Amino acid sequence: MSRKFSIITTAVFAVCLFFAFAGGASAATKAIVSTLAHKEAGLKCIDCHETDKPTKMPHHSACIKCHDSGSGYYTGEMRTYINSGKERKFNMHDSHQGPVRCTVCHTVHKAPNEKMHCNWCHQIEVKVK
Repeated sequence: MSRKFSIITTAVFAVCLFFAFAGGASAATKAIVSTLAHKEAGLKCIDCHETDKPTKMPHHSACIKCHDSGSGYYTGEMRTYINSGKERKFNMHDSHQGPVRCTVCHTVHKAPNEKMHCNWCHQIEVKVK
């Protein structure tokens, strides 16, 4: 391999790396980090999916076992905002459409759902973890 070819290849690779990381972590990278965080916590497939060979998303109760903050997760009542008025503070985990499954917005094994459930009707800028 010629020296010129090696230099050009290295330069192209460096530019690609720069653009890959310049905008922050990609959605795929976030999915890998999320999966690793669960692995580092010692979780195995069976801990969330109740089987070693999962074929579908776990029930929301599996998420709440570790991620429940004491309030605000998997909550909501139909027409909440209509009944309480515009003064109500926005909380995406307290949906006026009633309970929404965690996996509608949050994912573990793939990129986050960029089309948030709320944004089907609203225009809310939220970063999904």
